[in-house]
This record gives sequence, structure tokens and C-alpha cells, in this order.
Amino acid sequence: MEYASDFEKLLAETLAARGRSPRTQETYVWMLRLFARQLKKPLDAGTPEDVQGYQRYLTTERKVGFSSFNQTTCALRFFYRECLGRTDFVVERMPYQRKRRVLPEILAPEEVAAIFDACCNLKHRALLMTAYSGGLRISETLALVPSDIDSKRMMIRVEQGKGKKDRYVMLSATLLQTLRAYWSRGVVVPRATFPADRET
Repeated sequence: MEYASDFEKLLAETLAARGRSPRTQETYVWMLRLFARQLKKPLDAGTPEDVQGYQRYLTTERKVGFSSFNQTTCALRFFYRECLGRTDFVVERMPYQRKRRVLPEILAPEEVAAIFDACCNLKHRALLMTAYSGGLRISETLALVPSDIDSKRMMIRVEQGKGKKDRYVMLSATLLQTLRAYWSRGVVVPRATFPADRET
């Protein structure tokens, strides 16, 4: 990662020291860089009012979404409070946006089945079915290994998902059948193999 200023490097190093992921470091540094372009003065001379003005700019002119707005707020609050020790940058003066709650559109079982049937590639179908059946995120689906599939208890173990927490989700009989078909094609998985004490 290249840094345009010492402040960006300081932010990345502080995030790394706190155990934040490389993705978070990259995102926060980018948010700080965008704020610096609008600030028109050194970052260490910024004030809570400058941040509030930038938040208004993001909302009214840039019209950024809920996620980007709150990521920016998190990044700036972390930079000023944790990196520069500015205790005057209190949360109340750097508010978050509330996410507008919208009910998701639920597909009918027939529609879901049609999507799976339209997927001719067995690997892709297995991935889609696993993500849908277990309610998994893309990263969680891609991180699964054969030893995470417990066909005796009909469970899937999700290791270090969001929040770095482990959890179990249900394994449906239909998904198990698809996974077995995929496995029978001689799929090579470098991280692990099905353990001998589990039915595959």
C-alpha cells in the first residue's frame, strides 16, 4: 500500500497494531485521503466542525450510500481519536446515518429451484446452493473445506465468519446430494480432505 502522507501511514500502522484487517486498513486510508482533499488544510488542524461539514458534503453533494457514509465516519473518528489523541472528537459530534430498513424480496421455492436448474456448471451450482441453503456470505462459502461438512449431524461448520466467530448452519439433504456429486468428480481441495470418521 502506498501512502500519500505520513498521516495515512500512521493510520494504517495504528490499525494494524489494533489487529484490523488489511482490507479495513486500505479502506480507512482511502477515506482519510478523500477527506484530506476536501479539507484544504493539514489533517492535524482539522476540527469536529470540519468533519460535520464533510458529512454534509457526502450526503448532499456526493449522495453516498449508508455504508460509505458510516465507513468514512468510522475512519475519521478512529484517525482523530486513536492516532492523534483528539478527545474532542466525540461520537455525538460525528453521527452515523441510520440505515433505512427495507423488507427483502423473498423468492418463491419454485424461483430458487429454477435458478439452480439453470446453472449448468456443477461447481457453480454447488456454490450457489451452499450460500443460499446456509445463508452464508460469499467469503464464508469460498472458505469452506470438505471437513466442514458433517453429513452425520447434517451440519456445516463455518469457521471465523463475520466478527471472527465460528458457527454451525443446517445442511439440507438436497445440498448434500449436490456436494457429493461435486466431490465424486475428483475435486482437489488443498486445505483439507474429508475425515475418515465422517460419512461423505
